[in-house]
Amino acid sequence: MTDYSPQQDPSIPCVDAGMSFRRGDILEIVDQTDTLWWQAKKLQSSSACAGLIPSTNLLKRKQREFWWSQPYQPHACTQTLSTVDEEDDMIAIDDKCVEA
Repeated sequence: MTDYSPQQDPSIPCVDAGMSFRRGDILEIVDQTDTLWWQAKKLQSSSACAGLIPSTNLLKRKQREFWWSQPYQPHACTQTLSTVDEEDDMIAIDDKCVEA
């Protein structure tokens, strides 16, 4: 998965009810009746309270939207190579004819 912070998510219904998590955290889904927001709790946490997290589909959609919203920065490998002058590109041919 990925890291998630409800404080940085403008679409969460209630920031105070949100639960942040990091990649590698093990979550127990308590309620997934809502298609967008699930209730979950961290298994290795001292807190017994569940919090709101985005559903898997919503999280994937957010990641795609984030990716598409980033400015395009071409990689050095895809930048146009400098062009060669036509004269330099011509192959030198001898005046001699080669007979087969």
